[in-house]
This record gives sequence, C-alpha cells and structure tokens, in this order.
Amino acid sequence: PNPSLKSPLHKAVDAGHLQAMKLLLELKADVNLVDKYKTTSLVHATKHAKHDACALLLHYGASLDIPDNSKKCPPEYADERATQLFWFHAAGKGEVRGLRQLLARQIGAQGDEGFRELNRALYHPRGQDTMKLNLHRILCNARRGSDGATALSVAVQGAHVDAVTYLLSQTADATLSDDMRETPLHHACRLGHLQLVTILIDENAPLEALNWANAAPLHVACFLNHHACARALLT
Repeated sequence: PNPSLKSPLHKAVDAGHLQAMKLLLELKADVNLVDKYKTTSLVHATKHAKHDACALLLHYGASLDIPDNSKKCPPEYADERATQLFWFHAAGKGEVRGLRQLLARQIGAQGDEGFRELNRALYHPRGQDTMKLNLHRILCNARRGSDGATALSVAVQGAHVDAVTYLLSQTADATLSDDMRETPLHHACRLGHLQLVTILIDENAPLEALNWANAAPLHVACFLNHHACARALLT
C-alpha cells in the first residue's frame, strides 16, 4: 500500500539518495510526478533544503511552475541557495514566468552576501519604489558563482529573446561582464544572433569592451563570419 502516492523518486529525494535519484531519472522516471498532496519531488527537495537534489532534478527537467495543494510552487519554499539554482535555471531555460515569479516574491539570487544586501534593500528608508528598484538591481545583476555570469548573460547564451527582453526591462545591466570579461554582447555576437545584438545595442551595451582574448564584440562577429551582426555593430 502507498497511501501517500509517493513515487520511488519522491522517496529517494526524502531519503537523500542522490545515486538512486540519478538512476531513476536515467530510467525515465517522471520528474514532475505529484504525490497525494500534489507535491513534486522538487518541492520535497526545496522544502527540506536538499540543494544537490534540487540541482539534479532541475537538470532532468523539473518544473518550477507546478503548485502543490497549498498553491505554492518550489520558489516559494526556497532558501537563498535554492533560489540561486532557480534564478539561473530560469534564465538559462528562458522561463520568463519563473524569472517574474522570483522577482515578485523578492527572493535573492547572489548567495549569502547578495541575500544580506537584498534584506537591507527591503528595509530601505526611502520608500517602496526605491526598495523595489534596488531589489530588482540586486536580483537582475547577481552573479553566478561558477563563472561570474549574470542572468542576462545566461539568457543571451541560451538565445532566449523573451527572457533577455524581460531582464532588461527589470534593470538588468548590459555592461556587466563575466569572469572571462565576456559581456552579453560578446555572447550574442558569438551566436550570430542579430536580434539579440540589436536589442543589446539599443540598451547601450559596450561596443568596445574587451574579453579575455582582448577581442571586442565586433572582432568576435567578424572572426565567426557573422556579417549581419558585424554590420549592426558598425551602423
């Protein structure tokens, strides 16, 4: 009998057995299956701060948008470390709804220090509008620990035009570079994605910023024979 309707994947998450989880997922277990309480495995992992399990589930396609019986989705149960995973996952997948959800819930995305900055912003003395603006700047320009990339850079690398447009509308900074000194415009030129190049130029992305190889975005576009992008940069 299984009155809770928990799947083997739910039970592996609850027990913290990452290898069992990986085996089940490789055997095509349904990563978004819900139990009796409409709870996915990702909700179980998030509620109990099992961050490695969260990362594994996201890698295999777990959704951020499936509510449980309380009508709460995984981001609503997230601590700051889980939020980092969700924030950059949503950017990398182009999930505008997930990005909007995280911003709306005023959740940080830069690790411990960024989360402390977020809390300070929430209690900023100059009023709600200023708090919201500061909050959005902290969230949108937070850097991923592994490579220093912002969510904007991650969304550009995934060629997610809607996510890029949304992040820019929420004060994402197109001038910021990652640990390799690559700006979002460098990445757009590398992809040869003219629409993204045009969007970033319109947002005053730096045309002469030099990456780790001392190459500007124009150099990248020309080297890879993305002529339309090169013309846009020269216009």
